[in-house]
Amino acid sequence: MGNATPKRSDRELQQKVEQILFDLPFLHIDLKGMHLRVLDGVLYMDGNISSALRGELARDQVANITGLLDVKNNLVGDDTLAAQIALALGQDERTRGLPIGVYPQLGVVRLSGSVHRAEQISAATELASKFAGVRSVLSNLLIDPSADMLYVMSAQEGGEARDLAPGKFTRHTN
Repeated sequence: MGNATPKRSDRELQQKVEQILFDLPFLHIDLKGMHLRVLDGVLYMDGNISSALRGELARDQVANITGLLDVKNNLVGDDTLAAQIALALGQDERTRGLPIGVYPQLGVVRLSGSVHRAEQISAATELASKFAGVRSVLSNLLIDPSADMLYVMSAQEGGEARDLAPGKFTRHTN
C-alpha cells in the first residue's frame, strides 16, 4: 500500500488546474469567460472560450492531473456559436439571405450588417439569443434595403474587415 497515491482534495485539484491553465499564454484572453470547478474529483469546465480547439487543448492540459477522476468539458467555442447562429439566420424565413455578420466574443454575440425592416432586427436577435453559450446579444444591425455589403469575421482585438456579399461578382473579359 506504500505505492498508493494519497487522495487530493477538490481544493488542491482546483488550484493545480488553475495553475496549469494560467501558465498557458494562449489561454489568457479566454480565462475570463471560463468557469472552472472541481467537485468530488471531477473538473467541470463551463462558460465560453474563443474556439472549440482551445477548449480541447485546455482539457488536454489538465486531463492527466494526478487525483483528477474526470474532466467534463462544457466550454462553448465562439467559432461554434458563430457557425450555429449563422446557419440559423440563413435558414429562418425572417432572416434568410440578409447580409448579417455574427461576431461572438466569449459568448457576447454582436450582430452587424443590414436588414430591410425593423422586425428582422428583432428576429435576428431572438434567434441568436436562443443558443446555449450565448451570454448576451448586441445588435448593430441597420435598416437599409439596398445594402450589399457583408461584414466578415472580425480581426483580433475587435478590428473589422468588409467583403462583398456572395453572388455579387463581376466577370471581366477582353
